Amino acid sequence: MKKYLIGLFTLLFLFPFSVFAADVNVSSKEEFLEAIGEENNIKLMENVTLDSNTFLKKNVEIDLNGHTLDLSSSTLVVQANTVVKDSSSSKNGSLTSKASFTIQIGSSSTTGGLTLESGTIDCQGNYGVRNFGDLIVNGGTITGNSFVVYNQKSFILNGGEIHASKGVSTQITANATFEMNGGRIVTDANIQALNLAGDCSGVINGGEVLAMFESSDGKDGGSAVTCFKNTSLTVNGGLIKSVGNAISGNGSLSGKSEGTNAKFTINGGEIISTIGASIYAPQVNGETVINDGVLTGRTGIEIKGGSLTINGGEIYADTENYSASHNDGGLTTFGAAVSISQNLHHQPIHFEVNGGKLSGYYAFVQENTSESSEEDLKKVTMKITGGNFFDNNDEKTFKILFNEPFITGGKYDHHVTEYVEEGYGEVDIEDNRIEVTKIHKIIYAENDITNYISFTNDINPYKKVIVVTITNDLHDKEIIIKDTEGNVIPVVNNTFVMPDTDIIVEMVEKKKTTPIVNPATFRNTGNLIFICFLAGIITVIYFKKRKNRIKIIAI
Repeated sequence: MKKYLIGLFTLLFLFPFSVFAADVNVSSKEEFLEAIGEENNIKLMENVTLDSNTFLKKNVEIDLNGHTLDLSSSTLVVQANTVVKDSSSSKNGSLTSKASFTIQIGSSSTTGGLTLESGTIDCQGNYGVRNFGDLIVNGGTITGNSFVVYNQKSFILNGGEIHASKGVSTQITANATFEMNGGRIVTDANIQALNLAGDCSGVINGGEVLAMFESSDGKDGGSAVTCFKNTSLTVNGGLIKSVGNAISGNGSLSGKSEGTNAKFTINGGEIISTIGASIYAPQVNGETVINDGVLTGRTGIEIKGGSLTINGGEIYADTENYSASHNDGGLTTFGAAVSISQNLHHQPIHFEVNGGKLSGYYAFVQENTSESSEEDLKKVTMKITGGNFFDNNDEKTFKILFNEPFITGGKYDHHVTEYVEEGYGEVDIEDNRIEVTKIHKIIYAENDITNYISFTNDINPYKKVIVVTITNDLHDKEIIIKDTEGNVIPVVNNTFVMPDTDIIVEMVEKKKTTPIVNPATFRNTGNLIFICFLAGIITVIYFKKRKNRIKIIAI
């Protein structure tokens, strides 16, 4: 009996409810309403029309089977786990309604979940699918006018498409989460495709977010993603593309559209704007971090408040033209890989580059289109420790407002001498480019050492091969080169590699060495002497005997 119960529980755990649900074919409203009263796999054999709000309180699977489930002007209320699919070869099946919301998943007091596998949810009213529960889209299409998905809890998009014709395609609201692993979010309107409305988060791992509306004069277009107060957006992959700014924050200080504290983290993917910025970041106290990915726009990134940190990735802007103009409510520059421009609130900005590639007409600019005071401009801080900077203006890499040093690394098309911090310098590298690097000094233990030795430079950059020349006879002395920790630096063929420290040059007396006799050699020598001695005795004896013999013969 126990084995039977264990086996039963195992089956219940491993298989979803549909394994135990009955397969029910329906051809009318009455049959449909009766079928949803139990956990059934419902398959439409004809078009079915409902004329009042319908509540799904049992776990059911609805197979549209190429037919239409028409809700008229009513709403399908999902209060259990529901799967919608279309098993027909044509995939023409649809669930449609003219109500304000075609489907409502759960409520403020109930739970529910909807999974769309295939088929179309056609929302003909003002909105589309309102979600208080868990919405998963693996395939199919949800289409409508505006707010096609209005997510108030959890939305996971693995495939399929969410498509708006007149407004926002997908809205993420307070305390809700969004995860995109595939599929598409699209709007045809002059507005954002995906909107994080406040106090929520989104992660994009794959798929496409598209807002390709363009005004007739070519000067305006929708944004792919917008983020408002206390939101976080993480992009790990996929494509985000728009005519206007691809990812945009909001610079308001108060009100419903308050934009403070929005955070963007880009770890991968491709972010493209055709007439705006790939990222427009005006949010107060906002944080934008670029670790990887490819960002392209007429301006790459414009920041008006908060912080921008670039650790990697590639950022491209228009290389043929540059312009700047006053625009407190939007983008002020075109042609810069990165643009810093305080808005009318004159908020603090911190800009830092530790790696990555920045390319544009200017690699980096700072503008004052909002006429910030000198005191306000001091709220802007900058730091560059690395990265690759490219420009196309045959003049200079940066266009900024002041010359205070802030660079300790990086590679550039032009000299940036006036911005380099003390202790660092520029060296020429390949392709006529400049590298800023740590400058290390040569410290002589005694002043007169310079009479005996010279180097290619008195001040030498990090990891540069240094040539050593002996300029005078050292006699019984020798030169030793050490780093600041006392480690001896090997000199090979009169060259050495500069370590990441200063170096110390010492001249010391050569050590007088006393030859050390190898015990084995000593033993061999002794043996030889003994052999020679023995040979001498034998020779003497031999000749004595011979002499005596001669004497005897003579007698």
